[in-house]
Amino acid sequence: MITMKRKVFFACLIAIMISAIMISALMMPVNQTVADEPANLVKLTPFSISLLQKDFDKFALLHPILLLETGKSANVHIRVQNNDVQETHEIKFFINIGDPSIADKVAISFDRQSVSLLPNTFAEVLMHVKAKSNLNETYYSNVGIAAYSTTFGAVGKSFHLVVGKNVTEFDTSYLDIYIREGLPGNYFNLDEDTGRAHIEELWGERIYLPTYLPEDYELKGVEGDEWGVRLVYSTFEITNKTDLTEFWKNGGMLILYNNNPPDFDEYLLPWIAYSEGQEVTVNDFVGTAVEKRESRLL
Repeated sequence: MITMKRKVFFACLIAIMISAIMISALMMPVNQTVADEPANLVKLTPFSISLLQKDFDKFALLHPILLLETGKSANVHIRVQNNDVQETHEIKFFINIGDPSIADKVAISFDRQSVSLLPNTFAEVLMHVKAKSNLNETYYSNVGIAAYSTTFGAVGKSFHLVVGKNVTEFDTSYLDIYIREGLPGNYFNLDEDTGRAHIEELWGERIYLPTYLPEDYELKGVEGDEWGVRLVYSTFEITNKTDLTEFWKNGGMLILYNNNPPDFDEYLLPWIAYSEGQEVTVNDFVGTAVEKRESRLL
């Protein structure tokens, strides 16, 4: 479990779908800022993980698919790369099974519980997945893997798992196909003053819109309640007919602000594993960044 120190009791959970170029832009500190605004210091997770293509049976739009007949087992190779040029990281592993009802249908374990990586080195860890015997039905779930450092950082990958009887007949065509259906935000093409007023109406308190975003990104929509607010940013027009894949492909960005609940640290790893995100800090705020990639496999 990662425990982060925060100077304020109000935390920011940032979930951002952006391109690799925009990730690099976020890494650059802002040296000149508006008066009375703090410099934006962004820290990203200094290591990464990858899954090997050969370990999977099929591939959906964004995630690989592992098919396991009842009683069968498979190994998934996880490559962990320490991109830190100075520090050694001790990295541990966390599993998040999206559908809890499948948890007793499979057994998942690692060949080692942690790895110690020197700067600019990598290691491979085997994850063993075994379907329980005598499964008379077919079961499906997303499985997320989070690798986290004992000092700072966490990063996730996920795949689809189908186990049980006649898994090859399971319809995987719908996996990773998400239609927008109001994605996300009920109000579009707002100016920032109107958007800020609506956000404060939803949340009941003043909120500061992010100043660390790449150039040309504008607030397009907002949605939320007393628990948190979602902000939709993009460089292009967003409407209720905008398809989700179009939104991400063109660099759309979704930012979530949540009040810091008592179980924030318990929530962090499952979210990173599920969303294939990474832990970040922006000034005093802890959050996650989710990078859009053309391929999530080596």
